[in-house]
Amino acid sequence: MEPRTPRSDPVTTAGRVGPVRPDVFGEGPAVIGHRGLGCGVVAGHRQNTLSSFAAAVRSGARWV
Repeated sequence: MEPRTPRSDPVTTAGRVGPVRPDVFGEGPAVIGHRGLGCGVVAGHRQNTLSSFAAAVRSGARWV
């Protein structure tokens, strides 16, 4: 089995010319939990903890 290497050629789809750029954030504003649920202690969750990140996701953050 050969080792995997990054693709150097552009990814294309049928009927489309040129590279496909992934839509990372989707349409509209992106909700991002920078420190999890918030700064300090929010709703009993301290920032930068697993419980804070999980609470941010439950609250609708797509990125943490």
